[in-house]
Amino acid sequence: MQLKAIFVAATMAFAVAAWSSQTDTPLPPHWQLESSGGTSYAGKLDMKTALSAQGAPSLQYLDGDISEGWGDLHQTISARNYAGKRVRFSAMLKTEDVLGWGGLWLRADNHQGKTVVFDNMYTRGLKNSNDWQRWDVVLDIPADAESLHFGLLLAGKGRIWMDQLVFEVVDRHTPQTLCCGKPLVQHKPDGTLQTLAPDEPTL
Repeated sequence: MQLKAIFVAATMAFAVAAWSSQTDTPLPPHWQLESSGGTSYAGKLDMKTALSAQGAPSLQYLDGDISEGWGDLHQTISARNYAGKRVRFSAMLKTEDVLGWGGLWLRADNHQGKTVVFDNMYTRGLKNSNDWQRWDVVLDIPADAESLHFGLLLAGKGRIWMDQLVFEVVDRHTPQTLCCGKPLVQHKPDGTLQTLAPDEPTL
């Protein structure tokens, strides 16, 4: 399914949610919720806090072990239109009482399911409480990429919102966010997180 089709369908779902009088409503089905490390999180569409009329997807800690735990909201799309190109995933983010860190994330996998590039704002993650601000993840998508996975991540306690999402191809003058020898975190097959430098092999 193409990204445009996903976002059109999501917009329709958001419109139905916006019609509700509730502050928090269920997320559109295109957003999947995942958690690991003995924690549990709730994913909701917040109509009151949102900047846009479509609502702001949010991720909130519920309970569990915060020393290893994390939760995320994500979508998966084909990499066919993005392989070999530089891609920017950006959104407005807001946090409340985050004890840990949160941010956007973008990952590309090849046809074998191996991660070929990944950034989740680990070195610049949002902490504590922050008002709305735009954040970017920019990556070169390898030519052998098969699928793209992107969304919102929260490690530890608190709540994080995202709104006004943009997913686009950019030129090579736009700097990548994964650079300069800084460490990153990736999901291992057993569901845990591993910290590694960009020159280390990914799983």
